[in-house]
Amino acid sequence: ERTVAGWKDLVNARDQWWQQRPSYFNPVYQDQSESLFFPELRYTSDAVVFGIQMYHFSHLLLVTHNPQIPRLGPGARVATKAVDEDVIRTVRIICGIAESNPGTRPAYA
Repeated sequence: ERTVAGWKDLVNARDQWWQQRPSYFNPVYQDQSESLFFPELRYTSDAVVFGIQMYHFSHLLLVTHNPQIPRLGPGARVATKAVDEDVIRTVRIICGIAESNPGTRPAYA
């Protein structure tokens, strides 16, 4: 199906970028302890903060618009719960990045 193929292409492009991202896109400090509501992820520059947040925003769009998720039937409830958990985890990461890099104005965009 054309829609599924297009979605898979976007997922593959996102995953490929993540696997090939430059080393300076890795956090210089991170604490993702379960005790923290937002993880602490510090980066070296504004551009990296913005880029990493855009990566996570793209993940949100792809996970919430997955054409393969059942909308009806027995699998729909389980799939919706998994998407909800993924969205919550990703939003916490995005907010954690913003909170951890307060000097970066784009972090709160």
